[in-house]
Amino acid sequence: MGENEEDLQSRIVGWQETLEREGLRVNVDKTEATVSSKEGRVWIAIHGSRDWVIKVVEEFRYLGSTISQEGGCEAGVENRIIAAWGKWREVAGVVCDEKIPIKPKVKIYSIVIRPVLIFGSETWAKLEKTDMRMLRWIMGTPVLERLEYDEIRRMAGVVKITEVIECHD
Repeated sequence: MGENEEDLQSRIVGWQETLEREGLRVNVDKTEATVSSKEGRVWIAIHGSRDWVIKVVEEFRYLGSTISQEGGCEAGVENRIIAAWGKWREVAGVVCDEKIPIKPKVKIYSIVIRPVLIFGSETWAKLEKTDMRMLRWIMGTPVLERLEYDEIRRMAGVVKITEVIECHD
């Protein structure tokens, strides 16, 4: 991350040099960057110290999430929906069969389709837990003090982390 093109360029070269000192190298084919700017679309050229150029894209996938220039997650949610409908089509012959009872059809939905739809959302609970642990430390509130999460957030003057990262239309 960088505040401007020069800052980012410097960080990339430093990162590349540090990796090379440790015997590692940047895989240029797998390395992508995106620019998030209030001014709209901004294009930059990021070069490594060995004359390679990092591809600048409008969105990319990182740890199962799609990150876009606009900062939203709409594309990631849309990808989850597309993938879930793909799984639906694979099992539609069974889950839409009127001769099969509802219970096994719901079981198939719960085991095959739903996990595809909610993939990645399990990390939100971990984010919430980590957020609370950090806020407890900041507030000097030991875990043994069993304050409710909402009370800790109120004392700290912050909103729930999932509200911060939710997609908005």
